[in-house]
Amino acid sequence: MNLKELDLDECGINDDGLQAFAEVANNCEELNLSYNAITATGLSHLSHVLLSARCRLQHLYLNFMDFGDDGAKALGDGLAGNQSLRCLHFDNTATNLPMTPIGWSAFSTVLCDTSSINNTYLSKHTIELSWDDGYEDVDEDEDIDESRVLVYARLNKEHPQHAAKCKILMSHPHLDMKPFLRWDLKFLPLAFAWFERAKPSTTLTIRNSRGRVLLAGESDEAFQSRVMGCAGET
Repeated sequence: MNLKELDLDECGINDDGLQAFAEVANNCEELNLSYNAITATGLSHLSHVLLSARCRLQHLYLNFMDFGDDGAKALGDGLAGNQSLRCLHFDNTATNLPMTPIGWSAFSTVLCDTSSINNTYLSKHTIELSWDDGYEDVDEDEDIDESRVLVYARLNKEHPQHAAKCKILMSHPHLDMKPFLRWDLKFLPLAFAWFERAKPSTTLTIRNSRGRVLLAGESDEAFQSRVMGCAGET
């Protein structure tokens, strides 16, 4: 069974109900679960759906659902292993989505895992997160975790072809190619080629309520010093 769209908005579905039709959800391209009494427990069932190799979901709507930090972590686990989802829609008003930095961190790690360069590269660069107008007005000084999610989500949406390279430059300011170059000089052209492809990422901007914001914000001199750092090790 393949469904294009399944709209269960305000259908009185709870955690048990979501578990019962998980198999159906697995075969939808667009699923709307907004305005239902689904908690983190139900989202853990949905996480298993997202992790399935048969998952076809591309758009998931979870508006006005009080899932909090535990729900965010459950969703993050599912998103990390999902290959189909393109956009997660949810409401983000203070009364409807009470998440702390712990919850936002779960989303942030999915979009950009900064624990290593390789993990950053393997993060999700095509998933978009869409939430209400508060998304545009995050105060970066008050909520760093939510601000990071905003930046990564906008980057995925506006510059998907550069997202991976830009996140690497943003998250690893001291990017070090030296270990790779010590293996063999044949890696030197590959290192230079990567930096050449990454150069446009230093001037990318995204939109927020204040206009356009520069992402990596790296000067030509700083970027060139990275490149010359590779050459200096040969």
